[in-house]
Amino acid sequence: RLIPRVISLANSIDLITAIANDMDYSQIFSYQLENYSEKGDILIVISCSGNSKNIINATKYAIKNGLNIISFIGFGDNKFIKNSSNYYINLKTKNYGITEDIFQAMMHMVSQYIRKKYSKKSLEIL
Repeated sequence: RLIPRVISLANSIDLITAIANDMDYSQIFSYQLENYSEKGDILIVISCSGNSKNIINATKYAIKNGLNIISFIGFGDNKFIKNSSNYYINLKTKNYGITEDIFQAMMHMVSQYIRKKYSKKSLEIL
């Protein structure tokens, strides 16, 4: 079984700033996908509204290049994101703070699941 390669497209402020300055802020995620993704990879979209151009462009890139899409949306009802996703969860919270808290908890659960599933030895803390 292969260990998944997980890359955050929001982790490097330096890279995001360079892409935004040299290209356009709306390309900060799709440009990284061009360099990092391969057909069959999974794009996990985490967005409060799902309406930001950088999120839409990343989703368009994923569709065009055969990536699977899992979307976690806090509120709003972007039909494009919903219809483009293999799995779609809308929290319908209407509150940025609560949405971001739930997203943080979800990211911890996903990372713990991946670590436990792909650990070469059983980790007691998991």
